[in-house]
Amino acid sequence: RLLPRTPQRNPQHPQGSSPLLQRQRPGPTHAVGLWREISSTSRAALPSASDPPQIFVDLGGGRRLSATDCGSGELGTIICIHGTPGTVYDFRYVGGELERAGFRVVRLDMPGNDRTCEGVMGELGDSACGHALARLVGEVADQVAPPDGRVFVMSHSLGGQIAMNYALLHPSRVAGLALLSPAPLFVPHRMLRPYWLVHAMTHWHKLIDKTPLRVVWRQILRLLWIAWGFTPRISPDTVAHGQRRLHEVDFWAQRERCARLKQQGTPTLMAWSLNDPMIESELHHQLSQSLPGGPRLVFKDGGHFINKHHAGEIAAAVLEWAALCEMRG
Repeated sequence: RLLPRTPQRNPQHPQGSSPLLQRQRPGPTHAVGLWREISSTSRAALPSASDPPQIFVDLGGGRRLSATDCGSGELGTIICIHGTPGTVYDFRYVGGELERAGFRVVRLDMPGNDRTCEGVMGELGDSACGHALARLVGEVADQVAPPDGRVFVMSHSLGGQIAMNYALLHPSRVAGLALLSPAPLFVPHRMLRPYWLVHAMTHWHKLIDKTPLRVVWRQILRLLWIAWGFTPRISPDTVAHGQRRLHEVDFWAQRERCARLKQQGTPTLMAWSLNDPMIESELHHQLSQSLPGGPRLVFKDGGHFINKHHAGEIAAAVLEWAALCEMRG
């Protein structure tokens, strides 16, 4: 069971002298205010991956959520939420950098992904990006931080909608949001267009999934998702869960939530790449203007998984931004 920790100082890297900060201090190629256009990073320069052992968070009532928990917590706690589909491994590079710098990083396997079964949703409901999953994140946060403590929330892709909903439900608990390659909140992005086809595939999936063709269909669906750019390591069960969830995303009801976040003033860092094959840069730009203020990191490359290919730059920006958030309280 995850429990609140007393932050521990790292004698090798006292606060303010993290080797990560020293290594990443060189300025970006272009900067205007909080916007940074950052040149590409060679894949050979990837930081060391962090793969701490997976544990299970006991949420009560027989519900268990797969997660990892690593880092001293000297600089604070970051809860990481992956997209649909995704796993704790989506944050193995950027999370590793943040752990080594002094953060406690808690990465979650959301229901229906990797080692967390769909049943963890329990009585919380069945909405993919609504308040149900946000409340689930809240249950984890209650174990990670003391009642009056705050956490940072980092998300990737569709996990951003869960993170934003959590910030709206528990504004006093969120020190800041870090949204990496977030899905747009107003219209479906190019991977999900035409959106009627996503709905049709989902209804077709629900019908076939109840027949003897279930196993064969899930393998076909898995191959389709791999063709869309997802890892070949993805399991048929995870794909089946993801397909059911995609058609539940309400892109058109999110504008009000962005406005509420902006009114609430939750510090928000957002990062994306110009060559994301799944989400148009124009939609990322539109979303960034609708969110509260904070750093905006725009990478020339890195695709959808900038949390891997630009882990160093993102971690360095998070370090500086998080320090400012804590100073402002």
